[in-house]
Amino acid sequence: MGYDSLSDQTGEYVKDRERYREEFEEFYEEYGKFEDAEPDVEKLDEDIQGMVWDIRQEYDAELKILEDRGSELETRKEELADKIDQELDRLRAAQGKMDPLAGKKYAGGVKKASEACKDYINQLEGLLDQLDEASSADSMCGAAGDAEYVDNNMPASGMYDGQTASMMDDPLLSDLEPNRTAPRSLSCSQYGFTVDANGDSTYDSPMEMDHYLYRKQGSADANFQGTCGLCAIANVMRLAGVDLSEKDVIDYAANASEIDDPVTDEILWAAHRLCTYNPFNPQESGGTTPGKRLKILEHFGINSGVYSVKMEGKIASYETMNQIADFVAEGRGVILSVHASILEPNMYENDLNHDFHAVTVTSVKKNKYGNISGFYICDSNKGTSFYPIDQVQAALTGADMNVTYSHIR
Repeated sequence: MGYDSLSDQTGEYVKDRERYREEFEEFYEEYGKFEDAEPDVEKLDEDIQGMVWDIRQEYDAELKILEDRGSELETRKEELADKIDQELDRLRAAQGKMDPLAGKKYAGGVKKASEACKDYINQLEGLLDQLDEASSADSMCGAAGDAEYVDNNMPASGMYDGQTASMMDDPLLSDLEPNRTAPRSLSCSQYGFTVDANGDSTYDSPMEMDHYLYRKQGSADANFQGTCGLCAIANVMRLAGVDLSEKDVIDYAANASEIDDPVTDEILWAAHRLCTYNPFNPQESGGTTPGKRLKILEHFGINSGVYSVKMEGKIASYETMNQIADFVAEGRGVILSVHASILEPNMYENDLNHDFHAVTVTSVKKNKYGNISGFYICDSNKGTSFYPIDQVQAALTGADMNVTYSHIR
């Protein structure tokens, strides 16, 4: 096949891919606005909720169409790349025969042919680069959505403090004990408080427990990097004695639905996945809300509730902080939504309105008078650290928290 034909097909593919990307971005922007407004609709009458349900189905259908188009474009890319590769193989074989002859006397014509062959090869390789650039540009564009889903600007999978993020890099996460098949449910916590020389008391042994928890999110699947909530779920399961992996949680959440179609009883898996999925941006894939986390925890055998976080101005109330402390001291699993840049200002650089980041609370520390000094919190990008109570108060976003009903540790 001639270069002009391959070049024309490549140009058409690049334009189609650009149009597709623009349409996908526009869809996610509109869908994000719909998601923002949907919680308020739940308070209205059934007729309006029914209308919203119809709109949901339309979004489902549109997203399915867009994803099918994405698959078709990917197939076109592979077929076109195969054609270019076949042409390259033919040219390289011809060049391999010409090169030994090009240096001989009176072989000027052969030398020119060899050089022309090299130029043609470079042009074809340039077409392959265009195909790759058109696809790679997809991963550079973000998608708008509900702030509760977003885990923006978190360290990319594969790197943190110069270290690779493979789970195999951490032997403590490769073979955990105990390896239960179901989470433990206790009548009360099996742990208590340890009092140090200063009279401060700390629940359980949070830094020892840290070795069993996720601190390198995004290592399980390159397509799902915004998995702070999913890792928090895996951490709660580990606190409950189950060696659940980030991949286990992704595999379920990305393929399950929060509802069934009341007419066909078929799962509407597109807009209703239990975690977000943006094929153009892995950082926007894997996000969860408290409600979706509740459903995922239930699937893995833990009943939990979604509790309000009361705010006083821009910080959480002391009532909420005492409630969190009580939950943790009772041996319950607790997942909070925080502004990551307030909790870890040296690590995150986020817009405070969009850095809702899910973390797991593993311990509470109190002074000798019984007042809360702070909390030990596991960040799935960093591990466990101690944070003073006022820092946690300021970091809480006001989004609901997930709390297990049963005592799991």
